[in-house]
Amino acid sequence: VVELQRITAQQKSENFNEIQKKEALLKKLSEIQKLSIMKEKSLMDLQVTSARQQTEIYNLQKETESQRIYYEEIIR
Repeated sequence: VVELQRITAQQKSENFNEIQKKEALLKKLSEIQKLSIMKEKSLMDLQVTSARQQTEIYNLQKETESQRIYYEEIIR
């Protein structure tokens, strides 16, 4: 009976240790997922900024072209 109690206590201890290891791994996984989401958000923010800058460049090019045509008309 004493041997059985010792084995049971050992198994409970091993199970507890396994549970702690799994909880630690889940916590690490959760942190990795959080970082991944933050990275994706940063990437999307950069893409939005890039798209805005491209639009700004396009608008400036159109404005420059309009001014060029306007001044060419004046020169003629």
